Formats: sequence, C-alpha cells, structure tokens
Amino acid sequence: MAPRKKTGLYAMPGRGAKDDARLALTGASYHLHQLKTQLEMGLSENNQVMLFHWHLRDFFWELVAVKRTLRRFASCDGR
Repeated sequence: MAPRKKTGLYAMPGRGAKDDARLALTGASYHLHQLKTQLEMGLSENNQVMLFHWHLRDFFWELVAVKRTLRRFASCDGR
C-alpha cells in the first residue's frame, strides 16, 4: 500500500481566508453554546457525557481551524 500524499490547506474557489475564519468561528460559537447548555442541564447520563465530550472536541478543533486559517491569511496577500 502506497503512502498517502499529504495535502496542505487551500481556499475553496470563491471563498477567501476571511470567510473560512468566520465560518470556523461560527462553528466554535455553536459548540460553545452547546457546551453551556449541556452543563446547565447536568451530565447525569452516559450519553450526555459523550455528547459533552463531542462538543468539547469540536469546539477545540474549530479554534484550531481559526488559528490555521488566520495564519494562512497573514502569510498571503489576503485573497
């Protein structure tokens, strides 16, 4: 089996780095809201804990996406 080729981040046609960062921030905001809601309701059942962990992981990765997108935006001409 041949090793997989590594691909870098690239912008989708018609969408710039600013748009990508805004979308990732929107996703992070959604997951943060879900985390707050889960904490207010309490984590009494196992599936609630799993859902909390799922939103926590997604919140983290959305923030990573924002950081990488902004870094890409800073290193190029901004298109």
